[in-house]
Amino acid sequence: MSVLRYYLRDTQTNVGTGGIIFDLSLDVGTSSPNSESENSNAFTEVAAWQQKVNNFIGGTSFPYSFNISSISGTLEYRFRLQRVDSSNVVQASSSYSTTYSTVGIKTGTFTFSTAWNFGDRLRVSLEIRRSGGHGNVTVTINLNDSATYVDASIAYYNNFITMF
Repeated sequence: MSVLRYYLRDTQTNVGTGGIIFDLSLDVGTSSPNSESENSNAFTEVAAWQQKVNNFIGGTSFPYSFNISSISGTLEYRFRLQRVDSSNVVQASSSYSTTYSTVGIKTGTFTFSTAWNFGDRLRVSLEIRRSGGHGNVTVTINLNDSATYVDASIAYYNNFITMF
């Protein structure tokens, strides 16, 4: 199996960097660096990035790295991986990442077993919540950064390239 690295980006128009490296384009949220605010004590999705992968995902292990450059207020944030269909409807979600409350590069692995279909998209979702105090809290994730990505194993590399 080959591995594709999907970098989180801040643009809908950048569909890939070529070769076996592609971009997850911003679908929900603002631009780079991605600073998202929330005023709820419940986790709320504030940003998401996705890219069409069709049905070529072959593994269940998705290593990730997210570079968080700043936070303001008392907050917690977490990520999860999702399979989105061609109508942009979430079909399945992984378990959440570790819940974080500090800056720096956050690494781990999503375990995600789902049947991928032609037209499906791989999606990374960011959720934050205010965990203390009052008012808005903000997390900033560095987009267009070599330390902000998700890796996915693919089963059909040769066919994969011809489909895009």
